[in-house]
Amino acid sequence: MKRPLTLLTLAGLCLGIAALRHRFVWGGNYASLLGVAEGSLLIAFAVFGTFALRGQALDRNQTWKLGLWFTALAFVAPPFLTTDVFDYVLRGRVEAVHGSNPYLKAPGDFPDDPLLSWCQWPGYVMPYGPISAVLQAAIAKVGGGIWVGVYLWKLAMAACHLGMARLLERVRPGDPAWLRLWLWNPFLALELANGAHNDGLMALFLALMVERLAKGGMAMATFAFGCAVLSKHGCVVLGPLLLALAWRQHRLPAFGAGVVASALLCASFAWHYFLTPGALEFLAKQLGNKGTSLQAFAVRILGEEQSGTLVKVGYLVVGLVLGRALVRVRSAANLAREGTVLVLVFLLVAMPLFSPWYHLWWLPLAALLSSGGAKALSVLAWAGPCSYAVFATTRSFAQDHQVLQWSLALALPMAVVAAELRPRQQPEVD
Repeated sequence: MKRPLTLLTLAGLCLGIAALRHRFVWGGNYASLLGVAEGSLLIAFAVFGTFALRGQALDRNQTWKLGLWFTALAFVAPPFLTTDVFDYVLRGRVEAVHGSNPYLKAPGDFPDDPLLSWCQWPGYVMPYGPISAVLQAAIAKVGGGIWVGVYLWKLAMAACHLGMARLLERVRPGDPAWLRLWLWNPFLALELANGAHNDGLMALFLALMVERLAKGGMAMATFAFGCAVLSKHGCVVLGPLLLALAWRQHRLPAFGAGVVASALLCASFAWHYFLTPGALEFLAKQLGNKGTSLQAFAVRILGEEQSGTLVKVGYLVVGLVLGRALVRVRSAANLAREGTVLVLVFLLVAMPLFSPWYHLWWLPLAALLSSGGAKALSVLAWAGPCSYAVFATTRSFAQDHQVLQWSLALALPMAVVAAELRPRQQPEVD
């Protein structure tokens, strides 16, 4: 246990020092040198954490103890590679402090808010689902200053990370290697316990869906999926596959019960947030965010006038993959296989802006795969953090950052999954 403890601790220290430099120290004339140091520390975090994953076998209790320790180290370090968590807190204040609908009013509509300067997207209304909105408002109401709110949200997403580990452990009981791969994963620690992306809330519900499917609970699995969509709608493409599985397994009544429960929950949110005209316009506005995507790279080569065509082609490809998946879904493991491919294709060809944490839209499904998911998690453990190396060094989202992030955090993991899931005889967890 000493070796993985040492490696995970070193990884956490590297992350913490890099985060403190990025958030609080510019360095004046030494800024460039400090930027190189920050980028190097981020890579060291990934290297130490990945080597810890290859350590000796430990029992379940030891694995959990080290997982809690590594999660705590990532949690303590301030968020630094993205600013999303600050916007979560400020959008929560729109409802909790200012008493307004966050789907109609943006943080910038309240210029006297003493925390407004922390908001990176002050003109954007709430772009996520109502479950996220409720949690953001609750945390904003409890939290006082910006850092209290930020760390409360980080605590919630760290808890989601641990909750997913517990749920997916139930899918693969007696598989300590899988549990270690999830709990100690530098990529997941970075994006959830440190960056605190709200995709963790959505992924927690997806993990519950996976656990229920593995145990035969179609009604609860469907309701869990409904909650995932109501948290963040990026995973909605998986819905038709769940319906196809229920139909083929003659479990449509249970699926219908889950749909009814989801619809009732959605209706309560609609009454609270969406009855006012314009409250759903956020769905269309998100398409305007572009960059770090195959579409954006192609537009730079072919010209802006081809943008519309590229979007149509992307959605056509996703539609064809979805049609193929619907024909092939037969079991929970099969749904995970087809769903993984579907989401990855969606991220590759149809997303105008890709971010590494979008892998949480499919990663819980990996617990039902025999090898592809584990290998993708192994690659993401180092490739995900290293994809930020240019940004950590230069603080720029310019093209060099975008190309590196897209290559390491999307193209590489997708190639690994494609190689592992190519047609062949292999056992699957069901």
